[in-house]
Amino acid sequence: ALAFFRQDTDWFEVRVRREGRVEVVRLAPATYPNNADQLRVTSETLQTANGPIQALRLEVRFFYEGNGQGRSLVEEARQALLDARTHPQAPALVIVDMRQARGGAIPEAVAFVGLFANQASVGTIRTGPTSFQAMTTPRQDTAWTGPVQVWVGPLTASSAEVAAQAIGDSDRQGDVIYGGHSLGGRLAEIAAMTSGNPAVTAN
Repeated sequence: ALAFFRQDTDWFEVRVRREGRVEVVRLAPATYPNNADQLRVTSETLQTANGPIQALRLEVRFFYEGNGQGRSLVEEARQALLDARTHPQAPALVIVDMRQARGGAIPEAVAFVGLFANQASVGTIRTGPTSFQAMTTPRQDTAWTGPVQVWVGPLTASSAEVAAQAIGDSDRQGDVIYGGHSLGGRLAEIAAMTSGNPAVTAN
């Protein structure tokens, strides 16, 4: 299914069915830089009611694929998560910050979900007038199994919206908290209804 997205076309349509409701996202292919600036990794100390905790923030701006000159966003994010797990001060929480994420390569977005959930359903793509194909994350070891916060905002768009919802729709539901509204609609509330977690709206 993922090879389908590498063909020349004006747009792709992805449908996600949750609780009998169908959400439709139209994705337009675009050129983009293979730029490590599209993923920023920072360690933070968060103040909570139970005292300070260590957190790792993955700020995703664009899902870029790797090439001969650099690794893909997923490869970079996987390495950051694995390094954090083995650090003496391992984080108690991972923040997936997609407030500035405007989309990117769909295969990369699907693989990113796979860092947090093994063989999760990401959605269904239309491959023809009456034909559809399911998208699932690759069979692989997840890089992070602890609590996750997913942040979205008005600039969160395209494949980033699909990835954000898919993380919470996986078997990670009890560990995922959403914050914000995305470009395509009230993603935090939709995700909250399907995951059973409260939506924390920041805008």
